[in-house]
Amino acid sequence: MGTLRVLSACALLATVVAASEVAAQGSNLAFVYAVEVHSGQEMAFESAFKEHMSFREEQGEPFVWQVYQEMFGDNPGTYYIRSGDHSWADMDDYGTPDFQQSVGNHFGATIAPLIADVRSQVTVTDTANSHRPPNLADMNVFMVTQVFVDAEAQIGMDEALTAFHETATTHDRYHGILRTLAGGEGADFTIVVYAEDFAGLEEESPSLTELMVQAHGQDGFREIAESYLSGVDEMRTSILMLRRDLSSGAGS
Repeated sequence: MGTLRVLSACALLATVVAASEVAAQGSNLAFVYAVEVHSGQEMAFESAFKEHMSFREEQGEPFVWQVYQEMFGDNPGTYYIRSGDHSWADMDDYGTPDFQQSVGNHFGATIAPLIADVRSQVTVTDTANSHRPPNLADMNVFMVTQVFVDAEAQIGMDEALTAFHETATTHDRYHGILRTLAGGEGADFTIVVYAEDFAGLEEESPSLTELMVQAHGQDGFREIAESYLSGVDEMRTSILMLRRDLSSGAGS
């Protein structure tokens, strides 16, 4: 896991594209809720959540929600409820007032008592620095690295990003960069590595480090890596699993 963490962060770091520029790329927004459940209430929460999702769909839920659960990391067991591919207008137009009141009341009566903590976040996919798999719908496991950037040490990171991104893309090492626009835990962006199963997260051969050395030479790679590392303040890596049984359409 240590190797994967460093590889993921080194290969896919993105810090220099302004959030306003990324946001202008289209309907690439995602709304995310991180939910921690009271200890011992996990089964009750999942049962209530399935009931609530069915209720929302019956009421005309306009969004598709995917649910992920943290399997390894700082907060194991946490549920991440996410709806992506949106614009700000989608949020402005989200449901009728009657829909919002109805589902809000249902949520408060069924799920809210089971929740210990909830955090919200808005992210935007940085499409210029992402290379997502064509069969994204088949992905079930995700290595997620939150990157906290040292604002005083960002010089040169744009060139490092370009080099890593181009090499990863050339060799179809799939990755996504999700920039934080609001909320969350303070990370500037999140790196996502995709896999169909846990085995798919194992480091490929040749490694991306080896591919970078082939492309730039040992000294060139060292310079790129140092430029990248100079801007990293902190990284947190976790492994999430898609919970299809809790996601939109699970009951259909």
